[in-house]
Amino acid sequence: ETLEDIVADLQRVFKDSIEIKNVSLKETMITISLNKRMRIRDALEMICRTTDSRLSDKNGIFTIE
Repeated sequence: ETLEDIVADLQRVFKDSIEIKNVSLKETMITISLNKRMRIRDALEMICRTTDSRLSDKNGIFTIE
């Protein structure tokens, strides 16, 4: 799936706000296995390691850049 689709799914499941700053990252195709029992931060850190990106958290909004 694209990173944008995965992030949309995570937002629905965890009810958190997640932004993807780098537009080209949105269309990046990745395969990743996540568990609903994971914390949102752990899931996003896995995604960032997979896509060689960085995660930040300000004012309750996670940002992948």
